[in-house]
Amino acid sequence: MQAHCTYGVELWSSEDYSCWTDPLGAAVWASEVNSQWIGGNITLISAWHLVNAAYPTVSFWNEGIISASQPWSGHFVAAPTVWASAHTTQFTTPGESWYLPQGKGAGALQGGGSYVSFSNAARSLLTIVIESAGAAVAPFCDSNCNGVCALSAATANQTATFALANLKLKTGASLALWRTKLGAAVYNEAQVFEQLPDASINNGAVTITVEPDCIYTLSTQRTATKAGNKPLEIPASEKFPLPFRDDFEDTDRPLSAPGKYWADMDGGFEVAMSACLGVDQAPNRVLKQSVRVERCCNFIPALDGPMPISIVGAASWENVAGSVAISLPPDDAGSFALFGLRAKFAAGSFFHGGLGLPTGIFAAVDGEGLQLIGAVADAAKGLVWPCAAGSRCLGSIVFSKPGRGVWRRISLSAAVRTLRYSCSDEGTATTKTMTMTLPAGMATGAGFGAIAASYGSAVEL
Repeated sequence: MQAHCTYGVELWSSEDYSCWTDPLGAAVWASEVNSQWIGGNITLISAWHLVNAAYPTVSFWNEGIISASQPWSGHFVAAPTVWASAHTTQFTTPGESWYLPQGKGAGALQGGGSYVSFSNAARSLLTIVIESAGAAVAPFCDSNCNGVCALSAATANQTATFALANLKLKTGASLALWRTKLGAAVYNEAQVFEQLPDASINNGAVTITVEPDCIYTLSTQRTATKAGNKPLEIPASEKFPLPFRDDFEDTDRPLSAPGKYWADMDGGFEVAMSACLGVDQAPNRVLKQSVRVERCCNFIPALDGPMPISIVGAASWENVAGSVAISLPPDDAGSFALFGLRAKFAAGSFFHGGLGLPTGIFAAVDGEGLQLIGAVADAAKGLVWPCAAGSRCLGSIVFSKPGRGVWRRISLSAAVRTLRYSCSDEGTATTKTMTMTLPAGMATGAGFGAIAASYGSAVEL
């Protein structure tokens, strides 16, 4: 703030909003956009995320402005947060619209809520953005948001009068009036970013009734529209397409691109040319984990993770089968890979049991063989042989030597408590298959398909 006052340095706020995408989340966003200027002279605020394309149920999956988690269908949700943003962005122009100072166009409403104003250098344009987040916002914000809550709650209708001094508006002018109603009991798409009859200017002032949990814009600008005055063309929602297969040979997908529909929770899985020749001795495209070392924050090692993992599908998959071909680099004795079903992340968890360490049913593969384990964390530091019976190891298959630099196909099939898993070497007729009954805790589990790999290796999938 001192730098701003002394040198005129612009203040921007990044990742200062991450909130559940629904009407109350939109009310928090509107309140925060206003309060950042009122409380700190901050002129730019970024929402995290602008477009959220995470699979449902993983951490932070429904936090942002637009939700787009179905690339196979193109379906998206233009949340009310979009229109909460439009109350400011459709009535202002960067480089031409300027915030008016606190106390002279910005401040708190007496009955709760806030307002900010914008004008141009000639004082011929005016926009006033008003938000009246209600009593439900603060507790919602505490449990669902990384954001600043309302300055004070608006709990009843209030009359707001704005004196329009020092403005050069045309005689007899009125202001366009737009409103969004966000209260859970009254939320209705038709009342989101809705144009109301103009507000008249009388005796140099404009007066409106402000209801709780609403956003209003008063403006001389008359170019605003809701989606161009057309219904939004949103593709229908569809379930994940099954059966699903990807050999990464689609040349329309560039090298270093992510795998189709795969979502990296940690690490980075990219399409690459194989260093391990297939049976036909021709290089193939594969998926490789490209992050070489565990980096980010000094507290990650203390949390025993996360490890590189990518998921695909739906959190509801229970009775499902799949397979993946895995090649371990011959010169890296510590490398390993995992293929899993029913991968599930702890709700609301970031690290412990969170993004990089799901539970589920995983076939963990290294140069010695395959171990069936119940959580990615069990393999995070490498597999230990022989495989001891217990919660960590549900079963094992020992490979014949040599075990590295060879393509092995791992298959898993889960149906309620019955699990079948197999391993076969490429180019041979040798297949080892086992069937087992899962422990009771895994009987009704559901979750994503998943792949994982150790850091610093050239594991290919």
